[in-house]
Parts: sequence; C-alpha cells; structure tokens
Amino acid sequence: MLDGERRNAGTATRRFFGYSRPLGPDTFLVADVGREEMRTRGEEANFAEAGIRRQLTPLAVISIGGGAGFGDDSPRFQFTLGFQYSLPF
Repeated sequence: MLDGERRNAGTATRRFFGYSRPLGPDTFLVADVGREEMRTRGEEANFAEAGIRRQLTPLAVISIGGGAGFGDDSPRFQFTLGFQYSLPF
C-alpha cells in the first residue's frame, strides 16, 4: 500500500446508548443516543433516535424510526426503515 491509499482504517469511532421496551407480544419501542467521530474530517455527529420494531412472522421483522441530530456537524434529521428476514437452516 502506498502512502495516501489508506481508506478510513481506524478513523471513525461510534458510541451508542440504547434502550428497548416491549409494547406488546410482537412490538418493541427502541431508542438510542449516539456519537460518531470522523477523525480524518474533524467532524463529530451527535444524535438521538426512536422507533418501533415489529415481528411480522417468526422469521420476519420490520422496523421504522426517526431522529434528530444536535451539534454543528450532526445530521438535522434521520429516518430509518428496515426489514429483516432470517433464513431457516
């Protein structure tokens, strides 16, 4: 590898504190607060987000959430939509 070809190896740090609580037999409330530091760019992002995670079938889960950043380098808003399917082996 030549100088200058390194690609963000060891340049980012992420820390999160999360919480989840059941709202019913198949639904959970999830929330977290996080901080991400990108040392190569000198940026620090802080954000808080909350969402719902629902089990549709024993093998499928859908989730939706949103949050907001706080601080100069943080994203103003962030939305997440997810789908997870476990393969039965």
